[in-house]
Amino acid sequence: AFLTSMRLSAGALSPVFNRDSLNYSLSVPYGTASTTVTATPSAAASATFLVNGIAGVAGVTTAAVPLVVGINSIPIVVTADNGIKKTYTISVTRAQNANADLAGLSLSAGSLSPAFSSSQTNYTLIAPVGTVATTVTPAASVPGGVSLTINGTAVVSGSASPSIPVTGGTDTVRVAVVTSDSGVSKSYTVLVTRAKSTNANLSSLQLSAGTLAP
Repeated sequence: AFLTSMRLSAGALSPVFNRDSLNYSLSVPYGTASTTVTATPSAAASATFLVNGIAGVAGVTTAAVPLVVGINSIPIVVTADNGIKKTYTISVTRAQNANADLAGLSLSAGSLSPAFSSSQTNYTLIAPVGTVATTVTPAASVPGGVSLTINGTAVVSGSASPSIPVTGGTDTVRVAVVTSDSGVSKSYTVLVTRAKSTNANLSSLQLSAGTLAP
């Protein structure tokens, strides 16, 4: 009982497949969350095989096998029609997420200066006259692999934060991104100021003594 071929959608096996070699390895990036397996046993018409405990079909791609961060062992057990078994083992190592970049950052109070770029970490924003609060919406490059906080408060990637006061002075908005697996961190800072009013007009004027003219 042996396999005549074996391949994974996630990448190339090491060493190159040989029917007499039983142990293989493969390293994949964090973004690879699953792999399929395609295997063909000798005497395909009579031999059977299991991939991760699930019956396979000769030459047919399996359903996706989930990959967690770290080492994933995928056994392939081949059984000949006389009952003799052989087990091939593939160790797939999925890398930790090391990407703490934001893919987007916006504030309801106005536009960032300069325009957002994941590599640019410091910004300013001038809010319109009368602005008393702003929300912040950060979007992580790897939403499921990081935690996000804004001024220390946890937020969800792609969702607006609770309102943050705009006081009229210089308000600092700090967005901290930390990867869940590797602990890589990155911080984005926005300095928010409110525009000064140039309108010195009165909206109304009344005297108790009588009516103004004109």
